[in-house]
Amino acid sequence: MHDSEPTTTSYRLRILTNGIEEEWSVPLDGNDASALWDEAALTACDMIRDIRFGGMRPDLDWRFEFCDPAGTVISRFSFKAERLA
Repeated sequence: MHDSEPTTTSYRLRILTNGIEEEWSVPLDGNDASALWDEAALTACDMIRDIRFGGMRPDLDWRFEFCDPAGTVISRFSFKAERLA
């Protein structure tokens, strides 16, 4: 018997700190890449907003990469903390 529900594709929001992937990267399931882009953007914004002073250090480079099921990066959000003086 065929399953009547459409299959979902597993996209991923990879979270990297200074080039190292964090263990709390987020799987995103669905078929609508546009809706998943919105979810990835909101997740990245929420994570940046939730960073406390202890987590925000100079020379910290965050990347949030929205990847398709094959692992290809579709889009990237970046955030870098720099102390200039």
